[in-house]
Amino acid sequence: MGQDHVRLGQDIARLKAKQYEFPAAFEAARKDRQLAARNVKDTAALVKESENTMMFLVRAELDPDTKKAKFTNAEGRESEVQRRLATSPEHQRLVAESRAAELDHENAVNAFSRVEDEHRGHGRIIDLTIAEVNLLIHQ
Repeated sequence: MGQDHVRLGQDIARLKAKQYEFPAAFEAARKDRQLAARNVKDTAALVKESENTMMFLVRAELDPDTKKAKFTNAEGRESEVQRRLATSPEHQRLVAESRAAELDHENAVNAFSRVEDEHRGHGRIIDLTIAEVNLLIHQ
């Protein structure tokens, strides 16, 4: 019986120490998630800006002989924009950064969920420990 009390006292001390760690863990995970979400927005905006710039350049391009628009229909313009974007190292770098940002955000969301899950599980362990203490008290 004495060993049970010692073990239970040690368990309670560990549970309390862990419980005090959760606020900081939640705050860190929340900040990481927010930063990652902001980075997704920022990199997506840069990709869109690159696409819009390329569309502007294609629309503004003139045929050197006729001095008229080189790409006269929407389908031709869009095709040329896509061709140029696919061969633009700068645009490809921005797209890669955007994809990496999305992956980082997904990882940050998952990390936050893990902290939530761990906190819920920890709460259940505390409940079980309280039940065990009640059993020992009422023996």
